[in-house]
Amino acid sequence: MVGLMRDCDWIVMPSVWWENAPVVLQEARLSGVPALVSNVGGMAEKVGKGVHGEHFVVANPGSLASRLNAIINGDIQVTVPEFDLDAYNRGIMDNLTGIYGATA
Repeated sequence: MVGLMRDCDWIVMPSVWWENAPVVLQEARLSGVPALVSNVGGMAEKVGKGVHGEHFVVANPGSLASRLNAIINGDIQVTVPEFDLDAYNRGIMDNLTGIYGATA
């Protein structure tokens, strides 16, 4: 899926549900494809505005249309940073060590 997604300019996820950790956003990030997502739940948490994509107001077609037009017109441009799995894993381990203490 990641290989196919690399051919996309953006992905759009107009969900009205408070998604937790949508797989499609993880695939987009691995592919280096920015995402336009509703501003709720895990979508808003996982997509940093201007870094991994942009947000629009949930359940608001005008907000979605405005953001899509801005993307099409080039007013919004996002270059997703390359995903560094080692850095990501280190961050998780640092967080867990901070919570639970050093491992034996």
